[in-house]
Amino acid sequence: MISSFKLVSKTALGLILGLFLCTSLSVAKTTSKAPKTALQTIQSFYESYMNFKKTKRNKPPQLTFSKAFRKLIKKNAKMCKERAKGDVCGFGADGDIYLDTQDSDEKFNFKTSKFRIFEGEPGLVDVYFDPEPSQNKAVGTNDKKLHFKMIQENGRWVVDDIVYDKTSAHETIATEMLLLEKN
Repeated sequence: MISSFKLVSKTALGLILGLFLCTSLSVAKTTSKAPKTALQTIQSFYESYMNFKKTKRNKPPQLTFSKAFRKLIKKNAKMCKERAKGDVCGFGADGDIYLDTQDSDEKFNFKTSKFRIFEGEPGLVDVYFDPEPSQNKAVGTNDKKLHFKMIQENGRWVVDDIVYDKTSAHETIATEMLLLEKN
């Protein structure tokens, strides 16, 4: 009886140890591929996003927003639902928040967009790209510029704000909510 208990204990210990090692290796593998900087986070996202082929079954990649930014967007969406009366309302309701456009042309992808990225200070990332590469204009003449303000939450870089043409998403959302409150 004692020897069978030792055998079961050794087998259970072996299974637990094996499971622990597999989990550890899986976490290490996942962590090693995770972007280490704000610039890498944005670069990796845009490579996936701009090359994404939309179908009915799959959804495009999304950036992770900070807790505060998600809360603001959620509050804005709730106000829009309650007060907008069918009007276009809410963050991203009238265009693509990652491209700052309503449309891009059919030849648009990461390579054709002439994508460029810079991080002047840690967490402040600027991206430039051409959403209409079919027009064959020189680099920079048809560019969109987005400025990402990134912070670290739970050990990873997340978007805390996006600035479009000198206007912060936070400011745009706050303005829209003030207008909704007046109506």
